[in-house]
Amino acid sequence: MTSTGTRQKVGWVAVVGIIGTIALAAGAFSLSFTSLMHLALRSGIDPSQAWEWPLIVDGMIIVASEVTLVLACFLWPVQGLWAMTSAEVLPGIRRAASSM
Repeated sequence: MTSTGTRQKVGWVAVVGIIGTIALAAGAFSLSFTSLMHLALRSGIDPSQAWEWPLIVDGMIIVASEVTLVLACFLWPVQGLWAMTSAEVLPGIRRAASSM
């Protein structure tokens, strides 16, 4: 197989992976947002402010994940794979637990 053919296959795999990741992230955010908003309402937070709670919690997870990835890639490249994996898996576990 030619080098160009391999690059095209890798390009398609990357595109499918990116689209799949975006779709899964959107679904996870939707479930997480709904669950956390209901939790805020059950906790007595005013309904006009209950929508802020999921944005704050998920926002902190996103920022922490990004910081972990940046540190892993630029300061600790040897542990980068472990940090990237934990930055993606651990928030997903928390989201799954909060939707139960």
